[in-house]
Amino acid sequence: MTQTALVLLDVQVNMFAPEATVYAGERVLEAIARLISAARANNAAVVYVQHNGGPDDPDAPGSAGWQLHEVCKLQAGDLVVQKETPNAFLHTDLAEMLRQREIKQLVLAGFQTELCIDTTCRAAWSRGFRVSLAADAHSTFDGETLKAAQIIAHHNSVLRNFAKVYSTTNITF
Repeated sequence: MTQTALVLLDVQVNMFAPEATVYAGERVLEAIARLISAARANNAAVVYVQHNGGPDDPDAPGSAGWQLHEVCKLQAGDLVVQKETPNAFLHTDLAEMLRQREIKQLVLAGFQTELCIDTTCRAAWSRGFRVSLAADAHSTFDGETLKAAQIIAHHNSVLRNFAKVYSTTNITF
């Protein structure tokens, strides 16, 4: 097994609700599917990080929106981590799971750019992991101040301080 893991953040059904779908969602899902396929072809670990929202949230545990999106086809050996904050390492056993498998490099993708992608990228870097961010495999919603495309471009630029930022076609496992 390689020392690289694909870490997919919050690739859950609620991100694609008809009333509020993430920016370029279908394109991002296609990029995520390519990453999953490449990771599996190279025997890289695949980690699904699932956000647990509160009782009235669209990602409340057990709700339809909380479920992993159908692009996430779990296989034997895949890891699933439950989190309640934007940081996939905070109050979870993610770091320990990765260390047990001698993982040193992480490829990050998923949702939401300015929350879980940003926070987990920085947290991984601060824990000594080498991080690659899939520039075209994360997204968010339009904000009050910035449009989603602006948020994504901004974070792809800023997170270069903590990760190598590549398009999915340039990521290797």
